[in-house]
Amino acid sequence: MMIKNRFIVQTKRFFAHPLYVGMLVLLILMTAVYVLLPAKEQSAAIRVGIYSEDTSELAQKAVNALLSSDSLYTFYECPSEEDLKYDITSGYAECGYMIPAGCFDAYVKGLYDNPVQLFDMPKSTLTLPINECFFSKIFSICAPYVGENALRTTSYGIEGDYKKFYEKYAGSDMVFALDPVTKDSYHFESGMYKLDVPVAQTAIVLLVLSGLIAQLMYLTDRESGKYVVLSRSEQLALKFIISSAAVLPVLAAGLVCSVIMYGIGIKLLFVFISGFASIPVSVALSGILKRSAIFVKALPIIVLISIVLSFVLTLVW
Repeated sequence: MMIKNRFIVQTKRFFAHPLYVGMLVLLILMTAVYVLLPAKEQSAAIRVGIYSEDTSELAQKAVNALLSSDSLYTFYECPSEEDLKYDITSGYAECGYMIPAGCFDAYVKGLYDNPVQLFDMPKSTLTLPINECFFSKIFSICAPYVGENALRTTSYGIEGDYKKFYEKYAGSDMVFALDPVTKDSYHFESGMYKLDVPVAQTAIVLLVLSGLIAQLMYLTDRESGKYVVLSRSEQLALKFIISSAAVLPVLAAGLVCSVIMYGIGIKLLFVFISGFASIPVSVALSGILKRSAIFVKALPIIVLISIVLSFVLTLVW
């Protein structure tokens, strides 16, 4: 009965302390932020920007083919070169292509004075495969016109509609063809994500801190002469009671918040173990340091170590 009464008294004492209440409120607020904020949509699409100054019919046909292509890369059109560069530097697009005026007309005629310009960032790792997709699509659109122009400038001729003849054989199995579009071999879709709030890490640090604060209060009270009538065994039992009264409410809040954040898993187990471990650890530290003045000096170092360990352990798992 005495243990129970002391536990209740110490619990009430902690709940009357603004710092202790603030720790509990912090856990609840962090979890509330996670629960109440709407999830944001994220897409697995790899965006590739296109800005075209070429207003020719062939250029528009090529751009439309890229915009509607069935590939892993999502091509989209930018209103200006500045917008294209901004999208790439901001990370919105993986890379981008600027098509200068007259580019396609020159390409069909075999002139390369104004080629397509590629913009990317040094960290980009997908530029080469995107180049293959981009220029394969360009080639598939321009090849009939290149062939037609070549036939016009030679003595060779061809009967009938050349473009229909080309498309028949380019799209058949009778000749080798490079298909830049991969079909039915990949799947990606938009997902949802929420702000990652470090509830587990914060709970572990607060559990350690609450145990340390409890022992600091005990040392301060003992030095003021409050426990002179108690035996050593009674003082040791009181130290465990005080730490338990400080840690258990924080542990209960931490477990509930961790379940909401992560469900049943390894992070919940870390919080549970940290809560019960912080009680004997804080008691042992007060026995080693003995005086409140020394305990106060060691407190920031101990808290810093607990912060590092909590993040390392929870991030690894």
